[in-house]
Amino acid sequence: EYGPGARYTWHYDNGRLTNGRVLTCIYYLNADWGDEDGGALRLLEAPQDEETFPSRVSQEVEPSLDTLVAFWSDEVPHEVLPPRHRSRLALSVWYLDPRFGAEQFTQGSPL
Repeated sequence: EYGPGARYTWHYDNGRLTNGRVLTCIYYLNADWGDEDGGALRLLEAPQDEETFPSRVSQEVEPSLDTLVAFWSDEVPHEVLPPRHRSRLALSVWYLDPRFGAEQFTQGSPL
């Protein structure tokens, strides 16, 4: 749950190939969500090199009920914009593979 004003700045879910995350899946649980509520998932285009910050938006996904988003954890930079007036609910699941980093298998998830 993300309360009003809470956000995640841009990141990769497995940018350094350390935690085993291969596929990120996010399922939204927000009934009657509109543009005025904010809280969108912003998918960004990956920069050409590791020294550059992603700046081009490829897609914004409104966190509406029954919306499922899936993307490659090591290839898609993204951020979560802050909800404005109410809490945003989402269920995140990752497909894990130890060939893409063993951290989650040995240390668990830092929830």
